[in-house]
Amino acid sequence: MDYRVEYSSIYEYEADVISNENTLKIVPYNGDNQLLISHEVYTIPNGYKTSYIDIFGNLVYKVKVQEVHKRLEIYSKSEVRVDKKVIKLDYEFPYDYGFNEYLLPTRLVDPEPFQKVAKELTKGLRTLGEVVETVINFVRKKITYKPGVTNINTTAYEAFSLGYGVCQDYTHITLGLLRALGIPARYVMGVVNDNPRLLTHGLKY
Repeated sequence: MDYRVEYSSIYEYEADVISNENTLKIVPYNGDNQLLISHEVYTIPNGYKTSYIDIFGNLVYKVKVQEVHKRLEIYSKSEVRVDKKVIKLDYEFPYDYGFNEYLLPTRLVDPEPFQKVAKELTKGLRTLGEVVETVINFVRKKITYKPGVTNINTTAYEAFSLGYGVCQDYTHITLGLLRALGIPARYVMGVVNDNPRLLTHGLKY
C-alpha cells in the first residue's frame, strides 16, 4: 500500500537570525518492508542542503540558512510503499541475532543493572517471541504511567526503580531488559495522531 507522508515545522524567533543550521531526520526510512518511492525536503527561507545516510540507515539532511529571518519553515513530502510483513519470532533463545550495535549501553539505557531481573524473568523460555512478550508484559505491570515524575534525563534504571514514568521510560526499560538478554533493540520516536492532538511517543524496534 502506498502512502503520502508530509511533515512541517515552524520556528519563530524574537530577533533576526543570520545563520541557522539544522540536522533533519524527517524522511521515512527506506528498508525492511518499506520502500521510499520519492521525497522532497525544503525550507523557507531556502538554505544550502547536503544529505547522507547515517549508521542506522536513516536519510539525514543538513540545512544551513544564511538569509536573515525571524521565521523558519521546514517541510518534507514523501511517498512510501509499505508491504505487509510478518515478523519472525520463533527464533531460538538465546541466539546470535546480529545487529550487535543495538546491544551497547547508552547514557540513558545501560543493560548491566537489568541483568539479574532479566535472567529471572525469562527462565525456561525457549523462543524470541516468548521472551519479548514476557518482557513487555512485565514492564506494563511494573511501571505506572505518571507524567511529571521523570524527565528527558531520567535513566532506564532510575525509572525502573521509581516504578513510574511515561512512554519514553517504558521504552527505555524495555530496551534495557532486552539488551541485557542479548536481544538487539533500539529506540524509535514516532508521531501518533491522537485527535485533536499530535503526540510524540517512544517505540521499541
